[in-house]
Amino acid sequence: MLERTVFMIDRKKVILYTCCMSLFVVTMDVTVVNVALPSIQSDFHTNLSTLQWVTDGYTLMVASLLLLSGSTADRIGRKRVLQLGLACFGLASFLCGISQTPGQLIAFRMLQGIGGSMLNPVAMSIITQVFTEKLERAKAIGLWGSVTGISLGMGPIIGGLIVSYFSWRYVFFVNVPIIAAAIILTQKFVPESKVEKTAKNDFVGQALMILFLFSSIYSIIGLPRKGLFAPDILSTGIIGCLAIAIFFIYEYNIDNPLINPRFFLSIPFTSASFLAIFGFIIYNGYLFLNTLYLQEMRGFSPLEAGLSTIPLAFVSFLVAPRAGEMVGRIGTKRPIMLCGISMLAVSFLQLFVTKTTPMIILFVIYIFLGIGFGMLNSPITITAIEGMPLSQSGTAAAIAVTCKQIGNSLGVALPSLLITKPITSSLTRTPFTNVWLLFGCCAIAIIFLSYLSNSPLAKKSLRRVRFYF
Repeated sequence: MLERTVFMIDRKKVILYTCCMSLFVVTMDVTVVNVALPSIQSDFHTNLSTLQWVTDGYTLMVASLLLLSGSTADRIGRKRVLQLGLACFGLASFLCGISQTPGQLIAFRMLQGIGGSMLNPVAMSIITQVFTEKLERAKAIGLWGSVTGISLGMGPIIGGLIVSYFSWRYVFFVNVPIIAAAIILTQKFVPESKVEKTAKNDFVGQALMILFLFSSIYSIIGLPRKGLFAPDILSTGIIGCLAIAIFFIYEYNIDNPLINPRFFLSIPFTSASFLAIFGFIIYNGYLFLNTLYLQEMRGFSPLEAGLSTIPLAFVSFLVAPRAGEMVGRIGTKRPIMLCGISMLAVSFLQLFVTKTTPMIILFVIYIFLGIGFGMLNSPITITAIEGMPLSQSGTAAAIAVTCKQIGNSLGVALPSLLITKPITSSLTRTPFTNVWLLFGCCAIAIIFLSYLSNSPLAKKSLRRVRFYF
């Protein structure tokens, strides 16, 4: 009996680590590519807007298909969808590495995003199915949550090492053996599970969501280069607006919507959604611009640029578990407020950064960003889940993850509207002033949401939402 118990504990750990491996590569691929972007630009002789699509093509596909992947896994089997997602992600990573044109790279990054969308929600569902006891589930989810911060922070460091000693192509090749190991472990250890009776997938809502996200981001990225009245920019902007309007009208009137509009009657849930968007706009946008600043303006090598962000990754790694503990002890208000204040400090200090700013000042900024990001993830998830009835907690958490990916995409897309001149080594001051002001506004919004999500009005809205669910 004892041997069997030990085996079961080891099996659970292997399942947890396998799920964490899948999360690690999916999340790391958001930031690991940032350090490689100047090398990709040099190889392909391409422009900033194309570079933005290398990043946003991936994050948009993940954001678009997360909810559909989760519901599909519930229907046909979580293990099966996890293996399919791993195989798709691994194949796409290899294809990215052998890409010969920017168009091929962007297309294969989108294929990566399709695979990535199957990994995050499905792996989380597997963890909740395997870890049934309350305390062990909390510990498992805590480890799972910390992987997000670690992988995002480690991305620039790993990317810098790979690009400096090998090539930007190996940023993608490195995923292949990790994915192969995860597929083998999934086949051997992960049990199959599914829901016997599930609602039909909302393919119309899914199509409208994809249309909205891609049309909107396309118009944002292309606007500075082509102008508002360029036919493709104007038409995609209009299509995006129409798509999101039709989406909410359609979702309100069907029985099994992809996203139920009534969710947004809950102030805590709505606050969590905007927290995810604003927080990840700042974080991923900063990492994107910081890479260009270090390599294009200061002449850092990819390795130097990656290693310089070690303070950010280290602080985020230390703070993330403490944020979960703080939420458990004192609620979400103070951690969210601390996140907003830290990110506001980042935005303010960046206004004074020049080409010759001492690295110690940048390290201070990285520490503030690490504190802010470390304080962000747990409160978002908890606020989203607690903002909905228990029966809707899984969907609420999935929507929060989707909003994070939307924030990642906007963090890369929006700066193109605000950068005042090309980024070159001849500049003494960064052309990012307007971007830092935007990030400052996002940080102020985070501070405001820390109050709103915990206000008496928020508690009153919960009672109203429970009437519908």
